[in-house]
Amino acid sequence: MGESKDERIPVVSMDYMHARSGGDRRSEEQQNPVIVIYDRLSKKLVAFVVPNKGSNPYAVKKVSQEIGLLAYNRIIFKVDQESPIRSLVESIKRERVEDIEILAENSPVGESRSNGDIENAVQRLQGQIRSMKGALEARCESLVKEDHPALAWMVKHAAILISICNVGDDGRTPYEKIRGRKFRRELPELVECIWYLKAGTCGKDKPDSRW
Repeated sequence: MGESKDERIPVVSMDYMHARSGGDRRSEEQQNPVIVIYDRLSKKLVAFVVPNKGSNPYAVKKVSQEIGLLAYNRIIFKVDQESPIRSLVESIKRERVEDIEILAENSPVGESRSNGDIENAVQRLQGQIRSMKGALEARCESLVKEDHPALAWMVKHAAILISICNVGDDGRTPYEKIRGRKFRRELPELVECIWYLKAGTCGKDKPDSRW
């Protein structure tokens, strides 16, 4: 039996989501959307907040960078048929035309389950964000409001944690599949205060703090 198109070419899925809680009274138009990207082969998950849906310069630049980090020279880019995300894909194709062949594939209208990869990725991301938000609120003994700047960083950090910590059936994390080695750095908790030594201060201005 011959291989299917999806099996021969890496499939990367992308969709929008909104990082909102039950108490958020803002409409979707008042919120900054989140772009979620999922690579079927490595299982890598990427997410970040963008100013608005569609082909804005920031979204094009960020998605193009993330696609480049996967190190594929040809991919199937799987999205739904909504106009904003299709417009974004077309802009990304023009941005990476010299080094990556991008084959756009649209899910059938009204059938979100046809792109189960991204649906599952969004659910896992939302669960990670809930856990991190709850932990932050417990540590600060205060509720984190929906428009707090920390939430934008939380979205990105949640996706990073999934990609470097989630061990697959083959015993490897997405980070390990892409980089060829385990992630061994220490990870601070989100918005944890970290002291660092200022570069070039050793032996200078001794009465002053170097931290």
